[in-house]
Amino acid sequence: MQNHINMQNHINNLMPHMANAMTGQHMAPAHNPALMHPAHAVQANVAAPSVRHTYTPIGNSDLDTMPADLRPLLIEESGRWSDLQWAVQYHDRAMFYGPPGTGKSRLAVTTALSSAGTYNRTTITDETCWAEIRGSRFADGTFIPGIAVESWLQGVPFIVDEIDNAGGDTVPGLHMIADSPDMASMAVPGLGTITPAEGFRFFATSNMSPDTMPEALMDRFSLKAFVPKPDPLVLMRLPKTIRAAAGFSLFSDSPAKSLQGLTTRFWVNMGGAMDRYGLNVSDAAKAMLAGNRDGLTSKALVRAINVADAKDSLEAEAAAIADAIED
Repeated sequence: MQNHINMQNHINNLMPHMANAMTGQHMAPAHNPALMHPAHAVQANVAAPSVRHTYTPIGNSDLDTMPADLRPLLIEESGRWSDLQWAVQYHDRAMFYGPPGTGKSRLAVTTALSSAGTYNRTTITDETCWAEIRGSRFADGTFIPGIAVESWLQGVPFIVDEIDNAGGDTVPGLHMIADSPDMASMAVPGLGTITPAEGFRFFATSNMSPDTMPEALMDRFSLKAFVPKPDPLVLMRLPKTIRAAAGFSLFSDSPAKSLQGLTTRFWVNMGGAMDRYGLNVSDAAKAMLAGNRDGLTSKALVRAINVADAKDSLEAEAAAIADAIED
């Protein structure tokens, strides 16, 4: 009985959105060539959201604590991120792919927040079925909308992580979600055919290349952006004592093997632990590396950071970090 009451309350909360979906007509935003950046004019076919990203690329003054050999690469990557965050404003269906830990989900979340102030998000596994995303009908005839239908009815950006895991009936379901605004429609039990409310946007992330996923699904994304390196501005939010080691770990083409597994998330969490709890590098490393992750002990990490900070080139840092960890 309690479950039924909760379900009914959930439906009542969605009724205004359902009514709009059944009686209203969704109109795609008008194309505005004046808003198009020349470099992206061919790809961009959707007017920009009313709220735009603000992004300031890093400059030389921000790089004082970074190894000299890393500075040109960081400036280059900063420019790439600036272009990417500018371009994604003009796409309502975008996919971000690349190695783990480069900030793909973070980019999707910040984009959604900048345009709508909120978002819905889910992660697909190889066991995810379409009913989990669309919603389910129960024995008493009650239909509980899933996260995709809720996003459509409410006009809320929808983020799907690890879309490469989609299989079975989830793939054709995602076809409907990823359709262009003027083509998208979905048959929903009890609601008839619905279309996405104004404000809906669809973002997906994957560690895999689009070439490995169904072509019909990938073709529905107007922007497919490769994200090979993290946003360099993340480094500037880290404590100065770990910026050099983090920059080397994340941006060098051939970092010491022992640091390759340390992702952006690791460094941000470590920096957060240092700031939030007033921890020094040693204490934060112990907190982050509990369980001796990948054979890298907190003592070795602290020694590597301290030794690397004293070097003036990537080659010297690589040797110092490798020697300190293997010692």
